[in-house]
Amino acid sequence: MIREVMISNGWKMFRHYSQEEVEHICSEIGIPTMTLKIWISKLRRELRINNEAAGN
Repeated sequence: MIREVMISNGWKMFRHYSQEEVEHICSEIGIPTMTLKIWISKLRRELRINNEAAGN
């Protein structure tokens, strides 16, 4: 669900967003800000692990 909302809003994983932008998107989907931050950290870690495993 979070991924679909992020894609539909044109959010990029590695762009820095203001606290207001983060709070707005979180209120739009009805999740706490910390949930979004944890989700992004987890996804970044998974991407990094996958890239290392692929030899990139």
